[in-house]
Order: sequence, then C-alpha cells, then structure tokens
Amino acid sequence: MFDYDPNTKLEERDHAKTGIWTLRGPMLALSNPDPALAFPPGTTLHPRLFIRNTTSKPANAALRFYWRTASTTGAAAGPLLHLNPYEIGLVDVAALQGTGAIPKEANWTSVTLTTNGLPGEVLAVAASYDDTLRYGAQTPFSDQLSFRWEGGKWQYDPYHDSIITGGNGGTKPTRLAFTIFYNQGTQRYDLEQTLQPDEQMWIDVGKLIREHVPDKNGKTLPADLTSGSYEFRDLTNIGVGSLFEGKVIYDKTYGHVAYGCGTCCGYYQPKFFYDPLLVPVGSTAGNGVTALDQCTQKYDDVSTEFYGNWSSANTAIVTVDYYGTHSAVSVGSTTSSTSGWLTHYGHTLCPDWNPRPSGGDNVNPPDHLKILSDSLQAISSCPATVRRLIKYQEVSVNNAPVGTVQSKEQFGSKSANTCNNGNLGTSETCSADAGGVFTDILFVGCNSVGGSCGVTFTKQQWLWCPPNGAAVVIATPGDLIIHNNEVSVGGNTAGFATGTCIYASGTVSNPCI
Repeated sequence: MFDYDPNTKLEERDHAKTGIWTLRGPMLALSNPDPALAFPPGTTLHPRLFIRNTTSKPANAALRFYWRTASTTGAAAGPLLHLNPYEIGLVDVAALQGTGAIPKEANWTSVTLTTNGLPGEVLAVAASYDDTLRYGAQTPFSDQLSFRWEGGKWQYDPYHDSIITGGNGGTKPTRLAFTIFYNQGTQRYDLEQTLQPDEQMWIDVGKLIREHVPDKNGKTLPADLTSGSYEFRDLTNIGVGSLFEGKVIYDKTYGHVAYGCGTCCGYYQPKFFYDPLLVPVGSTAGNGVTALDQCTQKYDDVSTEFYGNWSSANTAIVTVDYYGTHSAVSVGSTTSSTSGWLTHYGHTLCPDWNPRPSGGDNVNPPDHLKILSDSLQAISSCPATVRRLIKYQEVSVNNAPVGTVQSKEQFGSKSANTCNNGNLGTSETCSADAGGVFTDILFVGCNSVGGSCGVTFTKQQWLWCPPNGAAVVIATPGDLIIHNNEVSVGGNTAGFATGTCIYASGTVSNPCI
C-alpha cells in the first residue's frame, strides 16, 4: 500500500522546503456529510484517522485541520501524538467536532500531518463511515506536491457526481489554474483562483453543469455532459510546484464514494537554451534552462528555478551573473553551469531533484556586419538577354538575422548552376549571353567550412538593369563589413572572417571597427 525507501532524503520529499516531512489527506468527509454526496437524510459519519509508526524508534506527529462548510472555511489545531515503536494511533475526528474544535456543521476537512521522522516512517489513512458501514468515504494521505496534476475520469449523471479539490501546500500564495476537458479533449472549461497556504479550490462538477456556472472566459459546460478529465496547474511555481489534489465520485446505486487520484507531472532532460553560447568579446548574452515535461512532452522554460546558482569555469573568459547573463571578457572557450530544484518525473511519486546542467561558451572577437538588404528586389522587366533574377537567402551572424544576399542568378538563358554550381564560397565570372551588361557575380562565402576566410567581392558595385536599360548602382563600397564573425548563409555555416575588414570595393584594413 505504501512505498518506503530507507535511502530517501528529506529534501527529495520536502516539496515545500520547510525542513519537516508533511503528509496531507485532502478530502476527509466529516460527521455532517456534504449534500452533494446524496446520502440518505439523517446519515451521520464517524471520521477517524489511523496513524502508524513503522519504525523501531519513537515518533512524534502533529495534526492540523482545514475545514469547510457550504459557505465558510477555517483552521483548527489537532492533537499532538507520541507514537511508540510500531504503534498505531487513533484520532477520533468526530469527537473533535463534538467539542467544537471543528464546527459541527462542517462537511469536509483536509488533514495535514507533520512528523519528526523521515519520509515513509509515519503513515496515515482516514475513514469516515456511518454505523451501517454502507455510506462513507475514505481519503488517502500523500506528501506529494506538484506544478501540474493530470486527473482521470470524473462522472456526473443521475447516479453519479464528482467533487474535485486542488490545494496550496506551499508556504506562500500561489495561483491555481483548473481545467475540465471533455468531448475527447477537444473542449475545455477553465477556472483560476489565488490560494493562500493550505487553502483549497473546491469544485462540484455536477453543480457547475446544473447551474450553468461560467468559467473565466464566460463559457458554460453542456447540460448533457456526463464525463471528462481534469488538470491542475500551478501558475506561480514552475520547477517545484506547491499543489496537492483530490477527487471523489459518488455512486448512488451502491452508496459508495470512491476516491480517485491524479498523476503528478515532473521534468527530465534539463538543458541550456544555447549550447554552446556565442558571445562577442565586450558584449553580453543571456542563457537559461529548459526541461521536458513528462505529461505534455514539451520543453518548459524553468530558468527561474536556477537563478543565483550560475558559475563560469573560467572567469577570465566569461563571467555569469545571478540571472544567467554571460559577459565576455576575452576571446576563448570555456563552460558555465548552474543548479536548481525541479520536480522529477515518476509513476506514483514525483520526487524533487537537483540537476546541474552545463554547456559551452565561445567568445569571439566583436561582431561588425552591415549588409544592404531593403533595397534589393527582383527585376524581371529587363531585355531577356540581360535579365537577372535573384532569389535571396538570409545571412546571419551568431544566429542573428542581418540581411540577404543573392543565391541564384540567371543571365539570359544561363541558369544559376551554370554560374556558380550551387556552391557557397566561390567567386567567378558569368557573362550574359548577349551584351555583356553583367560581367561578374558576387558571392558571400568561404572556401571551406570552419576555415579562415572572409566575405569577398569580385566587383566593386552591384549593378541592376531597370526597365529603361540604364545600369543602376544599388550597393556601394562600405555596404558590407565583416570582422571576425561566424557567417552562415541559408542556415549553413560558411566559415569565419579573417580578422580584417573587407569592403565591397575590395579595400582591406586592419584593424577595423
């Protein structure tokens, strides 16, 4: 019934980071049953807690109750228990209602149990039945908190109703989002609520349907809706959530209230946004952490959970601040790393873990690139023998788009392949079939990927043929400057500049700013 691992560390199961192991029973039915359960009039329940010390040493346990009526909520302290080795303690919650510690008119309570033991050493179960043992409900205890819960089937019809709850088990307020999915998941109904610590959102699905209660977008559930699934999301805490959940389904045929559990969601495969991260010397660049959500199979930005733990392996090359902003100090390569707490994916449990992702940092000389792109356009109205058709490709430096260059030329009847063979890194002459209006082709590229080369031009100007046949200059010396940059064209790395400035006119200077 319970998993126990003697090697489990408190920090793995202390999701609220209180330093104390905590168990919660979210839905204990009290003596006065909720009318939504549709028990026969006059039914009185006897709620009890059974708490067991599973170890050979004494253990202490403290109880807190967070009760609710149809219109009010409140909190009450429970008894302090001292359990001898292997002892089972019984707490009569109905007696607490009799003394007024919990109001007699209260219908439900969540129970929080804290203990000085390690995870799994003290266990608890709750039961609440009438004298005939026919009518009643149970609620399990769990220490699990999560940023997302995926719930199974709920039901509502003349013989069934479902009550669902989501609570804040953290130490600070949080924003909870609740979603009902129906029609095979194609439709949704959304609610949101800010919860204080230990506060719960309480959802009677049947009431939402019967009373046509609108969601946050004004949408109501169909009157004939009978089943669906649900989800809770913590909108405040992403890496390690603070939500607990519970669900009961009443079956009028047999008088049973069955408890149904949701599935906690966790993360795995944390990694950096950029690996390696490219930073020009004297500049800054941000990095962050993303991790794969086991439930959605999508990567989420969990960077906030890693703030304050960033470090650089070589601060003479790169320094990193609290938020993961990298400052390039000198040219070279190093690594940076960080650490943080995330909810790990699991099956019945989603323990917390402390991953430490790392990645490379490459510091290049400063970026200097200017390229004329907004005035380039395809002209097809020139005479056929001197027509030049251009198909543009994007040029980027360090993955940042900076402009466009020609990647396809046609002079008269000659195709692009005749001119450049479709290769980057070539500079060659391609004459027109007639007239020789355009005698050179200009290319951006290098002789080999990763080699030391620059952006070169074989002609001082780019010439264009407008409808009147007169050549027009659309690019002049200085329109394009490269200095020590990785250059990619069309998403393919073309190489690196040499450290000199190469202008469209062919002028070379060193150094260049």
